[in-house]
Amino acid sequence: MCPQWGFDKELSTQSEPIRVISLNHRIQHPSETIPVDVEEAVLDKLRVNRNRPLINVVGGCKFVEEVSDPEDHPLNKMSLAVLNVAHEVKANVAVPGTQSGIGVFFGQQNVRYRREVDYLPFREQAHLFSISTGGNTVYPDNPWMEQTDPSERYAVAPIDTVVTPITALWGAKGEERLRGYDLHIAYMESLFARISKDQPRVLVAGNGGVFSILEINESIKHGFDILLIENSGRFAEAASAVIREIDHLP
Repeated sequence: MCPQWGFDKELSTQSEPIRVISLNHRIQHPSETIPVDVEEAVLDKLRVNRNRPLINVVGGCKFVEEVSDPEDHPLNKMSLAVLNVAHEVKANVAVPGTQSGIGVFFGQQNVRYRREVDYLPFREQAHLFSISTGGNTVYPDNPWMEQTDPSERYAVAPIDTVVTPITALWGAKGEERLRGYDLHIAYMESLFARISKDQPRVLVAGNGGVFSILEINESIKHGFDILLIENSGRFAEAASAVIREIDHLP
């Protein structure tokens, strides 16, 4: 179903119940409008409360410095901090939703969190969810997975997930690598806009590469504030260093 690197051995043993909702409407261009009834049906099945702030998390975990204690990993600290804030303000939190990279850390935190707050009504809990590319996400009866190179498949994390009818070309080179992902971002931004209408919204970036940069650019266009995590590696670390020294740049 997916390669050895496409799942986390510990996380894949968790039996946390989740919802996986397939978004079957296919758009052909990022400017195309997604029908309101399609979005509403997806969000209803996802159990999203619209009267909440939205925290959108993007990033990866390549080239992050290894630490002896997993608790000290910068992306573990980031995921814990995000969830603590989300619980405090009862936020919706969009996170990477497969068992790879930063998705593993948020999957682990979601399992821990849901067990800790199981005594609370659902409305009193933060709600983590994901919007993932259907062609790359392994879950039962996935109609899009067969079109994907097996090396580019990743198991769904224990997080409520919406899957789009898009396949990300993770292993491609140059412009080919970006083909189609702009459609996935269009689905994401449209759903985020509906979820967080008239609510505070922020994007939190840790680590990250080219796909994260694409998501950040679109989020800025849609009015998100941006929070960059220092010492998390790659784009977020480089961008935060530039901003910190921006007054000294020529």
